[in-house]
Amino acid sequence: MIQQFREILAEIDAAGIVIDTNGTTEPNGNLCSISITNEQAAGLSEDDVICFMYDAAHRFDALRAAKSPQLPMTFSCWVDDQAGQLRFSVVSSVSLPFGFSVRRCGDAGIVAMEFINCPWLEGIQLSDLRDVGPDDDIDCTGSDSQPATLNVFCIALPLVHNDG
Repeated sequence: MIQQFREILAEIDAAGIVIDTNGTTEPNGNLCSISITNEQAAGLSEDDVICFMYDAAHRFDALRAAKSPQLPMTFSCWVDDQAGQLRFSVVSSVSLPFGFSVRRCGDAGIVAMEFINCPWLEGIQLSDLRDVGPDDDIDCTGSDSQPATLNVFCIALPLVHNDG
């Protein structure tokens, strides 16, 4: 496990969990993000990232159980392409706190590979940007003229443990 993964897991343990059933403070209060370099990404496997995601979900689940054992929550994990980060949070509301189209993924590998292969892990290159004027016609919907959709891996908490 890379150092950044260990540090984030320790931060989760130290910070605890924000529980607000109105949903106003949970998304940002439980928000974590991790950045890695292209070199680190090259050394990671899909399974490395998936294991980290599940470790984070387990940490949040333990904190949830200690603070409010009967409250179901959702662990969500996604890639912020523009920031080049893997982000995750825990919320108790049914709907995910995003202001745009979201696709819930049951396959953690989709988000793990998006993170490993993110072209902007070390920032967006200035050469990739262009000046836009007020009269420019900008297609913000993506190359296929469909609204951009964010893949979000979700796990229901409490986690079900099979001990047998």
